[in-house]
Amino acid sequence: MSEESAPAAPSPKNAGENYWSFTIKVAIVAAVVGLGVVLVAESMVDALVPIKNKLKDQKTKLRVKGLFLTNPAVSYRISFIQEHEGNLDAAVLEMELAMGLLELHSSDRAAKERYAARLQELKNKLAAVTKEKAAR
Repeated sequence: MSEESAPAAPSPKNAGENYWSFTIKVAIVAAVVGLGVVLVAESMVDALVPIKNKLKDQKTKLRVKGLFLTNPAVSYRISFIQEHEGNLDAAVLEMELAMGLLELHSSDRAAKERYAARLQELKNKLAAVTKEKAAR
């Protein structure tokens, strides 16, 4: 039977060369990765500028916050903004979304009644405006 011999330990001369070779390779990889991160970050900033400008809009801010909360109050507040802007169709849609979220996540009867009253108020206003436009 022949015994397999264990690999020889590196000589001190080879160990020093391996250390410096490894260090240089790590430095090159780090520089390339760092350059890549800088280039990607610059392009991301350019891409995010229009989004940042869009986030100045109050409705968009509320919508972004609501994405993570599934909070019916977000749609409730947006409905007020839409109504103020004269867009009753969108306000009714927001209240319908708020009602759906409220029914899904809450058992608070008073909140459901308040949201339902707001939705009915908007529907009445929309009907009045639609009737007025049809009369012209």
